Amino acid sequence: MRWLFIFTCLGIIVLAVFGIVSAQTTPTCPDARPQRLIVGEQGTVIRTSEHRLREEPQSDSDELGAFPADSVFFIHSGPVCAEGFAWWYVDFEGIFGWTAEGDSAAYWLEPVGDSLEDLPERTA
Repeated sequence: MRWLFIFTCLGIIVLAVFGIVSAQTTPTCPDARPQRLIVGEQGTVIRTSEHRLREEPQSDSDELGAFPADSVFFIHSGPVCAEGFAWWYVDFEGIFGWTAEGDSAAYWLEPVGDSLEDLPERTA
């Protein structure tokens, strides 16, 4: 029985190392552009106008605040797919709420340290 356990553990490790089994997958939102933000990382606003922070992942949800272009925020969870957007739960200067990454035409947010031109689209 002990050998079976060891063999199983080694098999899982080998599969994970060779990429056959993914340790974590990021859900994709079918009506939105491919998601590029990563939970546990920081993001920034790349649009020229203010970006809204909402109570729920819905465009008609109460607005908690807005953050200007070039602001940096911390990504806590997401994405949640709703209304054709990929919504992320973020912390912007102590205000926690949901914000959309972009629409089908353009990104509004990007990971910190990456420029829009240099960043490849992330796929699941």
